[in-house]
Amino acid sequence: MLFLVGLFLLLVPLPAPLPPPASKARNLPVALLTGLSGMAYLLWIASYLRSRVRRASHSMDPVFLKHGFQLGKSYAIARTFRGEHDGMAITGDLFPDYKLHPWRLSLRGSVLTGVQAVLSNRQPVILGPKMSRFPAEGRLSSIFIYGDHPQWLEKILGQSHTIQRLESIRTTLSTSDTWQLIVEPQSLQLRIMTYTMTTDHMGIWLDSFFHLAKTFSTPGKTPE
Repeated sequence: MLFLVGLFLLLVPLPAPLPPPASKARNLPVALLTGLSGMAYLLWIASYLRSRVRRASHSMDPVFLKHGFQLGKSYAIARTFRGEHDGMAITGDLFPDYKLHPWRLSLRGSVLTGVQAVLSNRQPVILGPKMSRFPAEGRLSSIFIYGDHPQWLEKILGQSHTIQRLESIRTTLSTSDTWQLIVEPQSLQLRIMTYTMTTDHMGIWLDSFFHLAKTFSTPGKTPE
């Protein structure tokens, strides 16, 4: 569109005393006008896209507030939030989908577990040196599970409510999405990358994270 406008101003005859078409006297002001208009248009597009993405990152605010979180300052295009649940400090951030990138949710809770483990619907890339594959069966057979205390994992994953919470996360996601539950000695993390985000799904993930954090925690004692 800007090219056509510039071409029109450059070639169409205009009444005197304006310069004749395609003359040097007309080329310079037309070039400046077209360039400045193009820059202004690009800046407007960038501002519009930024505000649109930021609004998307704030779309889950009602869910965060309902679950007792305090909304933090946005950085770049992400929404940050923090709070407590049963004495557990929780921080998180949410990045909205942008171009070909999916939504990205990250939750981190301060939980004393004393162990290392990873549960995911995809093969983990990075594992601890002492972590081995846990032979999951039944409803957990589709999940990649690694840990450094197999007996502890067997006990935790043998509880029906643990399986139900993991299932509630898994069933809200499609095969193109990714989720990962990372158990560390002093924290628990839930990471989700999805191309579909709803307030119902967010509520399920937060509730599941609360329950899993309580299940995976140990009262100041490393499992034998």
